[in-house]
Amino acid sequence: MRTLKRRILHKSLRIARKLLKGLDNSKLIKIDLIHSRASLPSLSGEYRIIIVSDIHPNNNSDIFEKIVEPINASSPDFVFFTGDILDRRGTESYIDKFAAIEANIAKIAVSGNWEYQSGLDLRKLKDAYEKAGYIFLINSWTEYPDFVVAGLDDRVHYRQDYSFLSNFENLSKPILLLSHRPMVFDFLKNYKLPECIVFSGHTHGGQIKILGKVLYTPFGSSSYVHGWYKNNIHRLCLTTGVGASRRLPIRIGVKPEILVVDLVKKENY
Repeated sequence: MRTLKRRILHKSLRIARKLLKGLDNSKLIKIDLIHSRASLPSLSGEYRIIIVSDIHPNNNSDIFEKIVEPINASSPDFVFFTGDILDRRGTESYIDKFAAIEANIAKIAVSGNWEYQSGLDLRKLKDAYEKAGYIFLINSWTEYPDFVVAGLDDRVHYRQDYSFLSNFENLSKPILLLSHRPMVFDFLKNYKLPECIVFSGHTHGGQIKILGKVLYTPFGSSSYVHGWYKNNIHRLCLTTGVGASRRLPIRIGVKPEILVVDLVKKENY
């Protein structure tokens, strides 16, 4: 039954590509920079974070030039790549094009499901990121004076290891968690974590909106589509990303975006 449903879905996608050809806005010249603010306790200063996700560059070959200039013009302290940056086997060297992106403190990346599904060599990908000046987190983390930045590895067939979160139980610093798929937000309550902001992509904001309604989000999205969500002390920051799915390489009613989040002291928020 599952195989039959998958065949029907793939056939429907092929038909949809033909019907919707020419309506794609994923290749727009302008990528929106969406600004927001978020607070964390006990920050020693303010931090500007850029969140980039779901580039899928083979559907949009000039995307590299589109994003570097606006990111650098924003003068970020951190740049977070939250997965599905590449989606074709043998394209690990594309990461070199992102070396021109500048950050005052750090550039940090995690994998998405397509880094695995496409058969990319994760060792080569990690080397490419590091050569371009990025920290590539695979179920690992890096610590800064005011918070910890952690990266939850993505897996094909949706096997993220949420037990990774137990490393941060009873931690005194807030956590900035990079996870390609936002479903991890549902599991934070199972761990004794400090205040956490999850940065995710994956959903493409639904990718297609008809009369303002989202028709579909991929597995791993849970109930989340786009924007900010809150659950007790934790928050989810979910971007629509830049590109479009390999299987349905179009966007309708959902603009490509890069997020700019200014972290401020809670008392100044």
